[in-house]
Amino acid sequence: MLFKPYMEKKGFSLIEFLVSLAILILIGIALFNSIVFLLHRKLIDTLNAHVPDAAQNLIVYREKLEKCSGVDACQAFDKNCTSSIYCKKDCTSPNTCVVCYTNPDNGKKIFYSFNDSLLSNGTDAVLYKVKICWKYGGRENVHTMVISIPK
Repeated sequence: MLFKPYMEKKGFSLIEFLVSLAILILIGIALFNSIVFLLHRKLIDTLNAHVPDAAQNLIVYREKLEKCSGVDACQAFDKNCTSSIYCKKDCTSPNTCVVCYTNPDNGKKIFYSFNDSLLSNGTDAVLYKVKICWKYGGRENVHTMVISIPK
């Protein structure tokens, strides 16, 4: 018998193997893109969640509040500080309008740029309106809040 019947062949042909490989590659690409999207979304949610915590850090560095009024809230993002994740600025320096928050989940610093304006100078506390900006992945987001600094 020159040709074996189809049912007697064992294994896959080269075309069947290539088709199954192409399907697996497409599934792998879709899965990888989903994972990257979810990690990106989780990072943005983390940046948003810690804005109030960063504002509370301004109570410790109140001298920054006097120097950062009247500037753009996102002005600290430049070649030394390209995003809230990658920044080469000192968070404790009174000359920078950058405030940091250390993420308790991974111990890494998150950098926020800010500006402020004085709302009231009472007998017990000073109220500031603070605009805090984060930048990541080509997006900027500004949150406005009021902080109270006891005298």
